[in-house]
Amino acid sequence: SLVDCFSREDLYTLGFNSAPTLKLNQFVVDKLIALSEEGHRIWVVTGSLEPFVEGVVDQLKWPIERVLGTSWEPEVIGTPGLKECLRHEKVKRIQSIVDCEPKKVVNAVAYGNLPDDGPMLSLAEKSFSVSNGKPNLLTH
Repeated sequence: SLVDCFSREDLYTLGFNSAPTLKLNQFVVDKLIALSEEGHRIWVVTGSLEPFVEGVVDQLKWPIERVLGTSWEPEVIGTPGLKECLRHEKVKRIQSIVDCEPKKVVNAVAYGNLPDDGPMLSLAEKSFSVSNGKPNLLTH
C-alpha cells in the first residue's frame, strides 16, 4: 500500500520538490493571499495527501495557517491507514477543529469543486465553485 512505500516525510518532500511544476489556479491563489493580507486565517482543506500539500504550501511560501487533507489513521475502512478528507469528512474535520479553537473561526470564503465540496462550501458565508479554472459564486 501507499503507506508501506512512503513515509510522511517522503510525501512532504515530494510535495515540496514538485511545487514549482504544479499547474495552479492563480486566481484562487491570488484571492487566498489577498485574504491573508487582510488579516484572515487561511486553511487548505483537500482530498489530497496532507503531507504532500504541506510541502507545496511551504515551498511556495503561501500564508496558510492549516492544511487538512487525507492522512494516515489505522481505523479507516478501505485503503489501510488512509483517512480520506472528502465530502462530509471535510465538514467533520473542520467542525472538530473549530469547536476546540480558542479563537473564533469564521468561515467567510470557501473555494471548491462540485459536487464533492458541496458540504464544505455550505459552511461558508460566501462560497465559490471552481469549474474549468473559473470561480462561480454560489447562493445558499
